[in-house]
Amino acid sequence: MVAATAGVSPTQVQYYFRSKDELVAAAFEHVGEGVERGVEQRAHEVDRSGNPREVLRRPLHLWLPLDEARPAPRGCGWPSPRSLRLRLCCSR
Repeated sequence: MVAATAGVSPTQVQYYFRSKDELVAAAFEHVGEGVERGVEQRAHEVDRSGNPREVLRRPLHLWLPLDEARPAPRGCGWPSPRSLRLRLCCSR
């Protein structure tokens, strides 16, 4: 399935990744690097004044997919904006 989605042969996938564990680790590393780049690019936008709870909440509202205008990256495994909103509002 990975090979078909990538448009390559299974042999090519096996050439670069000796096991499923290596493939999954590489995928997590790739997604993590993208998230890290996004955080670094938008870090200057966060207002760091106020109480600690608000200071921590502001970047979450910038970076998490809380509505349809800010969807999660495709295939990253993040919850839908609706379910994430429900979790955030119900965990208070």
